[in-house]
Amino acid sequence: MQDSLTVDVNPEGMHTLRVPESFETQGGFDVVLRNHGESTHVYLNLDAELSEVATLDATNYYIEQGETLSLTIPVSSGIAVEGELTVATAYGSEKRLVPVSIKPAPPDHSSVNVDSTLSGSRRPRRTNGAGPTPSPPRKRPTIDEQTIRRALPAVVFGTIAIALALSSVFVAGGLRIGLGLLALLAGSIVIVQLSD
Repeated sequence: MQDSLTVDVNPEGMHTLRVPESFETQGGFDVVLRNHGESTHVYLNLDAELSEVATLDATNYYIEQGETLSLTIPVSSGIAVEGELTVATAYGSEKRLVPVSIKPAPPDHSSVNVDSTLSGSRRPRRTNGAGPTPSPPRKRPTIDEQTIRRALPAVVFGTIAIALALSSVFVAGGLRIGLGLLALLAGSIVIVQLSD
């Protein structure tokens, strides 16, 4: 049996959160995100202690207006652990910490434990507030916007640095050295493409 930690999203207006003062469970548990207002993003994060035994599939969840999203958090250890679950919205400006205490589940000799990787994917169950009817899963992009924002300055400055280096080679070393470097670069690209 899994317990549920319920988070109310937008209960008193946009970017408000209501969480329990603390949460105690035996073994794995569900985090239920109930959106009472406009569509928004909710971020979840397990601290270092909880991350040792529990797993979140993602940290960023988009919840539409009136939607309820249930996320299963499996626990892999039979030891007692205490830590904090961070729940945030409004790009982290609205944040709540929930103290979580995970007690080891009593041994159940009447059933067989099946690893979650054998049972298929652990997709969140979405409902429209009317009951536990799941809606179709959404495709998640492989590269998120935050990763692109972090990488963009490095790509721009790297391109500028390469352009400056090539121009200094052309000016200082002459055309032959520049053409030789370009031929070397083109050959490297061809080799990489042929090796795929």
